[in-house]
Amino acid sequence: AQNGNYFIKGSKLINGYIYVYGQKSTTSSLNKNGFILKFSLSGNYDLSFGINGESIFDFGENEEIINDLEINSLNQMYIVGTKNGKIFLSKINSNGSANTDFDLNGYKIYSLNQFESSLGINLFFQLNELEFLLRMKLRNQSYLILKDFLVEFLNFQLVSYRLLVFLRMH
Repeated sequence: AQNGNYFIKGSKLINGYIYVYGQKSTTSSLNKNGFILKFSLSGNYDLSFGINGESIFDFGENEEIINDLEINSLNQMYIVGTKNGKIFLSKINSNGSANTDFDLNGYKIYSLNQFESSLGINLFFQLNELEFLLRMKLRNQSYLILKDFLVEFLNFQLVSYRLLVFLRMH
């Protein structure tokens, strides 16, 4: 890994590799970006991923953080995270770069309203490699809100997403 401060949001063992993800800041910049580190089971960086095993994601704003990642049965990686009151979803190429076939910018955005703040977000693959569940845990003034979206793809392009569950608790 390069110099900087790492806030680790999580790690996963998938297909014989260890993925560590979260947020990285450097002393030379106030900007904070999402990161993924990829290791072999022996603890060595996977040098084919990102730059020396590290991939940094700067989606044009400060405070990006990767909250979760999943790899489907076709070995395609998706990440989800937050940035300045927005939630992003991105498909990642095997070399660690954002896939611009998924979206021209490399990511999709869900904007939170002025009363919402993200408490957590997770990805769950479901049914097949082209559908997954996106679960958001939000705080809206004095309420805790859970929103589940079913995200569907056709020919690896986002077709639709729809709200499945909306649960509000005091």
